[in-house]
Amino acid sequence: GLGFSWRQRARQYTERYEDAVAASRQRSSLPKGETIAPDRTQLLVHAILHVNDLATAADTRDFLRQAARIARGLLHSDGVLIWVEDEASPQLLRLKGSSFAERRRPEPTSLPDSVRANLGVRSWSPQYVYRRGPSADGLQFQAGFLASDIATELDWQVQVAVPMNTRGIVAGRIDVFFCDKEHLVTEEDISSLSALAGVLATNLEHL
Repeated sequence: GLGFSWRQRARQYTERYEDAVAASRQRSSLPKGETIAPDRTQLLVHAILHVNDLATAADTRDFLRQAARIARGLLHSDGVLIWVEDEASPQLLRLKGSSFAERRRPEPTSLPDSVRANLGVRSWSPQYVYRRGPSADGLQFQAGFLASDIATELDWQVQVAVPMNTRGIVAGRIDVFFCDKEHLVTEEDISSLSALAGVLATNLEHL
């Protein structure tokens, strides 16, 4: 006759499961592959396309808030502030966009509304890199925005500042911050940020 014992089926299932576990332990692990570094050029192109798309569907403040997030991702930084020239008070820059690493998000009330333009920066001016503490020769680095209370609170150690230029006019500035005091700012970093700043400035003219 036919046998329908569930015990026999359960025993067969258990045996097959144990065989499968034993076989899996005998397999050699896959060799560790090489880490593929992200292609900065592709990341920059994607960032620029994303910024241009945002400009068609956002108001100025939301546009620059999203742009700050994109800039932070592009340079893998801990914070980004985007300042725009105050048309009523050209000596001031107004904070219009910001993005922070999740672990370092300040209280909104602690962010300054404006800073002095202090852009001896015109379109021909160089970008600036600021650091906390003394340099190798013992002289103090220029501190830039790192001297502010909010930068101290967030433990920002390195700042990269680039002007947003369009048609020879400075429309504002992007400040990018890093908490690692040993962080090396490369020419590629500055070039990428400058390209993004130029796209932002051009889009701001039409918002």
